[in-house]
Amino acid sequence: MHVYASDVPRLSVMLVKTVVEAQSEPQRILAADLTTNPALLTRRREYLTANRQMIESGGRINRLFIAWRDDLAREEYARDLLALINQHRQIGVTAGLAIRDRLRPEEAVDYIVFAAAAALVEEEQGDATTTTAAPPCTSRASNAGRSDSRMSGATARTPPP
Repeated sequence: MHVYASDVPRLSVMLVKTVVEAQSEPQRILAADLTTNPALLTRRREYLTANRQMIESGGRINRLFIAWRDDLAREEYARDLLALINQHRQIGVTAGLAIRDRLRPEEAVDYIVFAAAAALVEEEQGDATTTTAAPPCTSRASNAGRSDSRMSGATARTPPP
């Protein structure tokens, strides 16, 4: 499935709502975010609302923000990241921070696992102005309810008109 940057917020909200409404077990989200623009993420109100509703219904969310050391040294970035982390913690998300410079490339992955059956994987954080797609992500759910996602090596494409 091809997912473009402008589709990620809508798709994320849909998946959170599906987990809650279907009463999928476990009621959890595990996420890591390659955080290049924390101010952008604070504006995703619908996603934060869906996260809060999931937590209020008994679910839990663990999110790791991954940032470059040089970005953290910039005052504006650090202020925006702290605001983002506080915003998530206020709604009940367990939020942490990892320094991207200290991670191996295969550890620095932007992903969200919804319950035990759906995964959304991005190359890098995109925004509404991004016109390229992440390589397609193929997901396959096993009978045990586990998800196996692998990125395929495809070229980026512009979205259809």
